[in-house]
Amino acid sequence: MADNKFITVRLGKNSVNEIQQLCELAAGVQEPEVALSVICTQVHSEIEVGSYVFIWLGSDNNDGRATTWRQGFRAFGKLTDLVRGKKFNDQSTLTLSVGVVYSDSLTKKDVLAKAAEAYYWFSSMPVMGIDDSSNQLVRFIKTDDPLIKLDAFFFAARTVLPDFKDAMIFKYPELTSYFEYVPVNPKYTNEAEYNSHDIDNTDVIDGNAVFSSGRKDYWIYAPGEGSRYWDEFHSAGIMGIGWEEMGDLKAYPTKNDMKQKMKELYGEEYSYRNAGHATWQFANEIRIGDIVFVKSGLHKIIGRGIVTSDYFYDPTRVGYKHLRKIAWTHYGDWKYSERMAQKTLTNVTSYTEYYKNLEALFAVEETDAPITTQEAVVYTSYSSDDFLNEVFMSERQYEALRNLLLGKRNIILQGAPGVGKTFVAQRLAYSIMGEADSSRTTVVQFHQSYSYEDFVMGFRPDENGFSIKTGPFYDFCKEAEDDERQYFFIIDEINRGNLSKIFGELLMLIEPDKRGQQLRLLYRDEQFSVPDNVYIIGMMNTADRSLAIIDYALRRRFAFFEFEPAFENEGFKKMQAAVGSQKYDRLIKAVIDLNGVIIDDPSLGKGFRIGHSYFCTKENIDDQWLKSLIEYELIPLIEEYWFDESQKVEHWSQRMREAIYD
Repeated sequence: MADNKFITVRLGKNSVNEIQQLCELAAGVQEPEVALSVICTQVHSEIEVGSYVFIWLGSDNNDGRATTWRQGFRAFGKLTDLVRGKKFNDQSTLTLSVGVVYSDSLTKKDVLAKAAEAYYWFSSMPVMGIDDSSNQLVRFIKTDDPLIKLDAFFFAARTVLPDFKDAMIFKYPELTSYFEYVPVNPKYTNEAEYNSHDIDNTDVIDGNAVFSSGRKDYWIYAPGEGSRYWDEFHSAGIMGIGWEEMGDLKAYPTKNDMKQKMKELYGEEYSYRNAGHATWQFANEIRIGDIVFVKSGLHKIIGRGIVTSDYFYDPTRVGYKHLRKIAWTHYGDWKYSERMAQKTLTNVTSYTEYYKNLEALFAVEETDAPITTQEAVVYTSYSSDDFLNEVFMSERQYEALRNLLLGKRNIILQGAPGVGKTFVAQRLAYSIMGEADSSRTTVVQFHQSYSYEDFVMGFRPDENGFSIKTGPFYDFCKEAEDDERQYFFIIDEINRGNLSKIFGELLMLIEPDKRGQQLRLLYRDEQFSVPDNVYIIGMMNTADRSLAIIDYALRRRFAFFEFEPAFENEGFKKMQAAVGSQKYDRLIKAVIDLNGVIIDDPSLGKGFRIGHSYFCTKENIDDQWLKSLIEYELIPLIEEYWFDESQKVEHWSQRMREAIYD
């Protein structure tokens, strides 16, 4: 084993043809072998011809859009030729010979669901590693690393993919020894014992062990309206849900596909958000070994059990055909003080204190009501063309801004007063969503007194003294985590607040590569994460001299996009021409000249220029409007700029006043 060398190759947006070629191949041993050519940079010296290659199907885009193929390890082969660039960052060409194509792509999620204990022993492996975030296309697998045991990876792969072992040994018999791995766990004495169960957690029921995957989740479940199926389910050792007209839930590749089918079957007037989420979770997210609390009403638990099977569909049943086998451990009646959600199925694993209180009942809730349906709200469509018609920005600038937000997840729109930052933020979100859906955006404003307790969670006075109340960011993330669509959290005056004080431990979780990772909250025994579909748009006034310089912690987590006055933008010029006022034109010219002086002033600079939005209004632009703009907005602004240079203030005040005189 020690003489073999292994590498990973990630096929991405520059290898779409090769990805499609692999997807079209029949699963199994390839005879003859299939040649692939891959062009990349940064090929390390350890990578040699003859190395074995794990081939990963990656994404064809940088903005998080779904691919038509399932990403993950999909094939295995050897590196048969390498034309290395002269320098490390020069292009190199690799020729791969594909010998085995898997029946499905293998992902980290698959492994954690079915071979979690083995995963620890290859958790530093390129691409599959727990902390791996590298975008390098070609990686050398350091098999001397104690946490890169390839026999553990081979074990996990053949646990997830039934055809993996036979095809690999048939094609590459020299790798047979990699299949001798048995998980290191005192519960198992041999491979056969291990293979008969899923891995990691155990519960003992009637003297028998029930094995589960590496993570145990806790669920509250309602067995039909009024708990009417509870006695039947308890006797049969099953749990089930309705929506039987959907057929086998495994036929739907995404949650959105389920919701679309529900609209076809039950009517377009509802969103089916909760329903689609419940059916998806029941079929795809519940795992063997998970704990289920059975509820009746809002404050009563009537049972507890442990999941013992994967999802299956029973078309012979009259109702509730979507099923899982479950070992019920408790049957009875327990009062529970906290109100439970009005849904058929709720994952409460993140609420550590909540599920611990449930376990403490007895043992160890949800409503008897069926999944509530929400009427679908039809929002006005909003495209990039709509954005460009409203915002004075070129198409090139818009595409750069859009891609920056989608890639970085967190951006700050910075600029002088009046350049339209607030106006742009909401419309940028709408243009990405494709509709003016205000339910998926929220706006808060930071200030010097704003704190973690205001933003995330903290104690607040109530009629009984003090209790923990959640803040807008916590609530927004919880709203977004059960949805596949994009959500936009907008922060005005972001540099007025103390970011470390406001975000607290969540400052790490907003980083793009930390999305979905969980941390324990400060005020509650709860695991919390920032969903991947939450985008943060901050706004910063560069002319506010009362603010400290933004620290590096913030700059590292946000991308910054500079907004400038758009007086020269074609859209603004069209608006100006439509006004048809010489006084209006002269005042704009005076402000453009004033901006030139502001740029040249060493105490000010371009961040203090006057923006175009001062001149954008739905009101009638007449002499009174122009005079009010000068006297009550523009002059006070330059008085603040040049508070110790009265002559300069007087000169430019007079210049602007003269612009509107005949």
